[in-house]
Amino acid sequence: MRCWTPYTAKVSIRRRDNGKGYEEYLRVTEREESALRTEYRSIVDAGFLLQVDDARAAVTYDRMVPPAASNPDVQLMTPGFFDVVSDVVQVRGTAAGEGLASFGLQTGEGLDPQAWLQIGTNQGIPVHDGALGRWDTTGLQGVYILRLTVVHDDGSVTIAAVPLTVDNRPPEVDVVLPAQGASFDARTDHEVPIQVEASDETRLARVVIYVDGRPVETRTGAPWSVRWPLGEAGDHTIRARAYDVAGNWADAAEVTFAVVR
Repeated sequence: MRCWTPYTAKVSIRRRDNGKGYEEYLRVTEREESALRTEYRSIVDAGFLLQVDDARAAVTYDRMVPPAASNPDVQLMTPGFFDVVSDVVQVRGTAAGEGLASFGLQTGEGLDPQAWLQIGTNQGIPVHDGALGRWDTTGLQGVYILRLTVVHDDGSVTIAAVPLTVDNRPPEVDVVLPAQGASFDARTDHEVPIQVEASDETRLARVVIYVDGRPVETRTGAPWSVRWPLGEAGDHTIRARAYDVAGNWADAAEVTFAVVR
């Protein structure tokens, strides 16, 4: 009797056309690894490449047959594959074709949802490259599958699905330099070093730094810093606002410093 030894495998799920995807590490056996395509059926049915990286031999295996051509009458167009979304999402696509009885949108948590939640109500009028519905993601966070289900008059069903990252949490941002109440002497100091720390669960889009309410620097990547030439004598304020790719934003606590001349 064969003993199935556990090992760690990296599972990558991505589209063949653009290479974007999702990765996670699983503790599996050879027998379980051979069944991954079944476990991730919702992804496989959507036409994605399932790839398993065997850490023992450092060999990559393609465990999925080439995806079938997508049905032009059943498509999700926006949001796209692994887009980052938040708040209320406008879903666009096509739900049409001969013998269409109804269509509806559902969503499930994770890459292999165990339960599906209906979005809105089913509709019976065909849609071509138009609005399919609105998905309120309030309170949700993490990876979800968005699914379009089309039911035909003969009882057959056609499905289009796309994985998404839902991010409804704002970034964290803080002004770390200068210190609150710091003083700069124009006779010895020529600039004020401004340093901001920012982070986000998904990805930051940009950080805007303000001095006295006016933007002085916008950065799309770290370091989130700028050197501000000393202005007029007196008190000045620094503020920073961080935006993530989902459109969430947050303000850092205001820092006051003084310029002495």
